[in-house]
Amino acid sequence: MEFIAELVIQVVVELLARVSTAPFRPRTSPPILIALGYGFLGALLGVISSAIWPQSAATPTGLRLTVVLVIPIIVGLAFALGSWRQRRHHEPAQLERFVNAWLFAFALALVRFFWAK
Repeated sequence: MEFIAELVIQVVVELLARVSTAPFRPRTSPPILIALGYGFLGALLGVISSAIWPQSAATPTGLRLTVVLVIPIIVGLAFALGSWRQRRHHEPAQLERFVNAWLFAFALALVRFFWAK
């Protein structure tokens, strides 16, 4: 359940980011700043989602830890389709890179691990 919620949140965030920042975004942003921005955004959404939905779908601590470690990898791989799109002459979104998607999902899951009960 949390995987689907994270995936939906990431799609919505990427669409909002693409629409709202496209006219103002320089093409030469340092990749580390982009990655840190997605990490911060994931943590922020983790706090917001914990306030809205304070119960964790995974109740045992071992299962919750697995969610923190495994789900971000799966989400990162799902969003890594950007490289496939890039080979077909489409410009991938920043979240479509594995590191950015993984960092976003990891920060969100880590915050929910500590804040959601």
